[in-house]
Amino acid sequence: MGATLGLPSSSVSQCQKVEVWTWQNGVDNALYSYLDLNEIKTQKINVVPAPQAKPIPSIWQQVGKNFDRRGTLVVWSDIDRCMWKTGKTIIDNSELLIGRMYRKFLDAEEVAIRMLAFDLDNSSTVITEKFAKPKDPGYLMAQTSCPIPFNNKPMFQPWEEAGQYEAVFTIDFRDRQHEVKVRFSYAREEARQASDNKNPGNLPHGKHAAKNIGVSVVRAGRELDLDQSLVIKYDPTERWWGIEVEFPPSLDDLFGVTNKKQSARNFAELINIDIESMLQGGKSIVQLKEELKDDEDPREPLLEIALKINTQLSTLRRLIKAQRKGTRTKNNRYPDSTPEKQATRVTENRKQDGYKGVSDKDESLPALERQTTIEKTLTEVGVPETKARELAATTISDNLKYSFVDADLETAAFFSVKPKGGAILVTLNTNHPAYTNLIEVLEDDVENVDTERLKLRLAKS
Repeated sequence: MGATLGLPSSSVSQCQKVEVWTWQNGVDNALYSYLDLNEIKTQKINVVPAPQAKPIPSIWQQVGKNFDRRGTLVVWSDIDRCMWKTGKTIIDNSELLIGRMYRKFLDAEEVAIRMLAFDLDNSSTVITEKFAKPKDPGYLMAQTSCPIPFNNKPMFQPWEEAGQYEAVFTIDFRDRQHEVKVRFSYAREEARQASDNKNPGNLPHGKHAAKNIGVSVVRAGRELDLDQSLVIKYDPTERWWGIEVEFPPSLDDLFGVTNKKQSARNFAELINIDIESMLQGGKSIVQLKEELKDDEDPREPLLEIALKINTQLSTLRRLIKAQRKGTRTKNNRYPDSTPEKQATRVTENRKQDGYKGVSDKDESLPALERQTTIEKTLTEVGVPETKARELAATTISDNLKYSFVDADLETAAFFSVKPKGGAILVTLNTNHPAYTNLIEVLEDDVENVDTERLKLRLAKS
């Protein structure tokens, strides 16, 4: 049914005529049929013509190079709905969708998708030719269409829980057990680092990620949909997380897969529901599932999956936010007036007046030992390794007494203070409301920010 509806529907949405050749024992034994909207309008035909033996035109055998013993050839003509007008733009834009939908097959080299634009009057004149590369919303594949430096290595890293990359759910449906796998990923530290003082979101790999946002719903290896209902549209950091849900065809009815195999309606509706509001009044997730089960609600088996996605997405966003704070560039227009240097000068003046602190005794330790201690402490509070190494080195080389950093602390406190390696490490808690509503708003760069966003930030502060 899916193929019966999908092929003609997708075809007539783009062109006036579609022709199909299909064969089981060599191209010489191909059967042919077609659908022509102009012939239907003029009442020349009112049903799809019965298949008949007809060889594949020589032009397609030439550009196709080789055909398997079994296969299907679909030809669109009189194209009138396509937004792209040249062969190159059609290929470039089609690769983005094709590479994403069939990424698993492409990555496993189970299929190769060749895209070719040529002169119809002279098939040997090639305009554009390329093979589709995988486009992975989770950015965990190595060889993809992502721009350098992440075209040959993953841009994201898997989020692991209890040593497991996949969250596997076993669902009882129609007296059988079926597995649904959910995978989470988020950007590697190097992907979030600025280059030449440019925001990573404005770099080629960041722009690529901006067009690849959402929860990827995969059925038997092929993506049905990239659901964006959970995406915060105005937040540019949403591009740095990935979620993939994969299920078998045996759960099509449960997920609400449409006949065209283009979406999963039941699942899309459920992940967008405010589950927390459904649990009000002290109701547990078990009780909620029982209620849905008693009501024969088809969403009941998917409830735990939706809850997992919603709660894990909150964790991913916190990780990404902390990662951004650890890597963003501070305002360096007045390098001698940084808080670290000002505080160091004040402390040095107090030491000359006879005041001493707990951290002073470690100032006599070897520089390398002090630097290692500071780096280790910063890493422990959640500062990315590269940034921790950089901050520790700067603290020692510039003879700074203080180091101010941002991290997601597992505490209700706004900040923490630790004397380590002869320095005083002050960590601001990015998860604290005071940080979100004041510090973050005041410190964020104001360049390239529109007026409405600036007004919002001012109101928050």
